Parts: sequence; C-alpha cells; structure tokens
Amino acid sequence: MSEGESIRCAAIRFNGRVWALPRPKRHHDIMRFAVDNTQGAQICAVAGDDQGFLTTKGRYVTRQEAGQIAIASGEAKTLKFGDQLYSEDLW
Repeated sequence: MSEGESIRCAAIRFNGRVWALPRPKRHHDIMRFAVDNTQGAQICAVAGDDQGFLTTKGRYVTRQEAGQIAIASGEAKTLKFGDQLYSEDLW
C-alpha cells in the first residue's frame, strides 16, 4: 500500500488480463462484460476466484489488500464480510 492510494473500481483478473469497469459497476457486471466481449464461458468459472480492485495507483489488488487500503484511506469504516472488501462496502 502506498501513501494516498485508494480504491478506484472493482476488477477481475483472468488469463493475465485485468478487466475493470468504472464505479458503480460491480464484479458481476465486469464478468458479464468480459463474457460478452470474448469467447469466455470459462471466464466466469475462473474470475470467481480472482476478484479484486484497481487502485488509484493503477495496481490490481486482492479483496484482502483492498480491504486494508479502503480502511487506511477512510473510504470504509468497517468491512461487512470479514477482512475482504466488496463493492457494497464502498458504493
């Protein structure tokens, strides 16, 4: 985590590529977009295991790291689902 970093948007990582859409899109919106724009039936199965967020520094981070960033930046006071960030925690 770097100084001044915050969460920009939800993202998924699949086959070395990061897929993201601007807020207030959620992970399921990104999966649908990816499937519609690839041959991607398999993307839903894999992307379900690699969901995260993009930060304002352009980094892809896991839900756990995103949770730490959101708390540290003041974007979220608490996380509703353990130590993992969900878009519902932010928007």
